[in-house]
Amino acid sequence: MKSTRNDCNRKYAEADSSNMLCMSHVDEVNKDEYYNYAIRWANDKNVMKALNVREVYSNWDAWYVNGQDAGYKTTYARDNYSLAFVTLKGAGHTAPEFLPEECFEMVRRWFAHKPI
Repeated sequence: MKSTRNDCNRKYAEADSSNMLCMSHVDEVNKDEYYNYAIRWANDKNVMKALNVREVYSNWDAWYVNGQDAGYKTTYARDNYSLAFVTLKGAGHTAPEFLPEECFEMVRRWFAHKPI
């Protein structure tokens, strides 16, 4: 992730397509298995049972910041509450470090009770 951050000048979503070194790193990040693990974990029946929720939207739709794909989301619910499970594309384990704009936008929408 650090090499991607450095080679892309901290701009994953708006990466310069002529910067071949950056683009090769972005391709690797996009192939990352973490998304598959996150989706499998969130869709696990035992996890849903422990959280006492059921999946409402199972499409894992993309969500966007400034017209760029920022990650994927799905929603779980029970009675009168819901839980959004949101991923940040290429964020790593310290998401605000790697994608501060996307993290800020996600939290801003959440606090404003707007869809992510």
